[in-house]
Amino acid sequence: MRLFALLCGLGLWASLCTTGALAAEPGNAIKKSLEVTLAPAQRSISGTLVLNLPDSANAEPLTFTLASGLTLERAEQAGDTLDWEETQPGHYHLNAPDPQTPLTLSWKGQLASQLPGGGYWSKDNLWLPGQLAWYPRLETRAPFAADIEVVTPDSIETVVSGHWLGTSTRGDQRQTRFAHPQARQLSLAAGRWQAMTREVAGEAGEDVKLRTLFPEKLSAPFATTYLEAAERALQLFQQRLGPYPYSSFTMAASLRPIGFAFAGFTLLGEQVIALPFIPYTSLPHELMHGWWGTAVQATPGQGNWSEALTTYLADYAMEALKGEEGALRQRWLTDLNALPDADHLALKDFGYQRQPQDRLIGYQHGAMLFYMLEQQIGTVAFDSALGQLIEQHRFEQANWQDLQHAFEDASGQALGEFFNAWVAQPGRPAVSMDTPRLEETADGFRVTFNLSQTARQQDGHDDEERQWPLRLPVEIYAVQGQTERSWLSLESASERFTLDTLKRPRQLVIDPDYQVLRQLPNAPETLRELSLAAETRWLRLGAYKELPLPRGATELNELPDDLTTNPLWVIGTPDEIEKWWADQGLEAPAQPPAEELDDTPAGQLWRQPGTQLGIISATSPQAAMRLMRGLRHWGSASYVVLNDGDTRRGTWESEPELQYRF
Repeated sequence: MRLFALLCGLGLWASLCTTGALAAEPGNAIKKSLEVTLAPAQRSISGTLVLNLPDSANAEPLTFTLASGLTLERAEQAGDTLDWEETQPGHYHLNAPDPQTPLTLSWKGQLASQLPGGGYWSKDNLWLPGQLAWYPRLETRAPFAADIEVVTPDSIETVVSGHWLGTSTRGDQRQTRFAHPQARQLSLAAGRWQAMTREVAGEAGEDVKLRTLFPEKLSAPFATTYLEAAERALQLFQQRLGPYPYSSFTMAASLRPIGFAFAGFTLLGEQVIALPFIPYTSLPHELMHGWWGTAVQATPGQGNWSEALTTYLADYAMEALKGEEGALRQRWLTDLNALPDADHLALKDFGYQRQPQDRLIGYQHGAMLFYMLEQQIGTVAFDSALGQLIEQHRFEQANWQDLQHAFEDASGQALGEFFNAWVAQPGRPAVSMDTPRLEETADGFRVTFNLSQTARQQDGHDDEERQWPLRLPVEIYAVQGQTERSWLSLESASERFTLDTLKRPRQLVIDPDYQVLRQLPNAPETLRELSLAAETRWLRLGAYKELPLPRGATELNELPDDLTTNPLWVIGTPDEIEKWWADQGLEAPAQPPAEELDDTPAGQLWRQPGTQLGIISATSPQAAMRLMRGLRHWGSASYVVLNDGDTRRGTWESEPELQYRF
């Protein structure tokens, strides 16, 4: 690793820092060498780009863009100054440069504090997203190899997409070097951060450098935790997927409450970093994006499969380490049950939407698809297909069809019906069972029953004849305590099944461990349904009438007649909630289990069963605001109890199993 970094730094990066297609055909790639200087206090940036076009490039006009506030200062080729034209603000046109000779572009300027694409620039922290033309961006948007040097004041650390090759200081300046073998855009973040690093053994014999870039207030309490968590996750993921695609992984802090993954780094909000669960949930997810989403990218406009695969290989894997993968599958299916009628888009139509209802499809539905696929073709074939995808599409793009072909090649199975049903077709089936018939036979007992599948009629789609190829696990529990498991294939609207068992059965359960994508019968009523609704109404009582409401909320002054359609949240002190409840003549409020409650909890929130009514009862404005802010994180729960700064949550008892007791 040290030799690798040294040679890259000496300018030999073009032959050593590239992999995949670029390593095989270096003459066919665009190459960019950037030297960038940042002055954060002045929000100014200047830079030089040396552009090498592919050997196959023709002599033709070159067009590129620069962000608002930046201007082109000079264009040179072979020592000669080139003329250019600014066709419109930020859009430049160069006359027929010689494609075989490097072209040098110099630019500088000052950027605004708030930037397109969610970017920003403050004196201590900045983020320049890839879609922002903070460097000359060719309008071809073709992939390119890049080496980058960023110069900043020595108090400022930097991270850029790709491999981090090292940092050095000279006087009062800091130089940080990066390389990317095949990028389509480059993102940059910088800040007044403290850096902590550690090296982790890689699968290919080269170490991976882990790095935290946190402000001083966060570095001491959290940097070691994040480095240790990243090391554990990286070792786990490399065992399955092979070498991490980059020589480094940086965890950097942002002023915005975000969690984004880029090539070789993740950007996490300062408030997010301090949350105790993030190192073990969101951080592994962002690390996994180093394989899926950055190294192997989803083809734009052809469906974003990367979030589904990342969720399965990261989020699900971390829960499996704790033995809680079955509970996670149940939560996923329960969350999907909560989708409003009009929001059942097909997985192929999920792109980069940020709406919660869309994310349920792109993340949970998609992750369950990959779980079912692995169950169907086996882990060996599944992992072989992942390796094939990495090998064939490293630093390139892939679509759903490419994934299907890889899994078909690895398994030897035709998977068109599977992918059409779960990727191209919207919704999930509702599975039902008629009353089983039990009869005694000469060898034991025989159970006969019908299973049916139906499309959810409220999906907003005309075709109610949709069907799915279902492989359903069935368990029969005997009176004496034994359990027998079978797998049934339901590929039509309704089929009749017969199971023979030696012992007298006491219970029959279909899919007891939630292994199949489907609509759950009698799913627990959770907060998710309230948070996903198009309109949420709020009623503030007494002491909390001045508390700020969530964005887009509608305020009411009295109880509506119907509590079963549009959601309503009521917020007040415990005494105000108790009096309001009695005045409305409502049924007794639901209560969390006694073991979840202290004598006087700081606050509670819950969804009243059988209604669209949510209650927030808090002893202080601070507790009320904490419960309100946490709503979007607690969608899988029916209730949350706040005790001494700690939260406990759970779901109301229900029987979502598809079962029959004899």
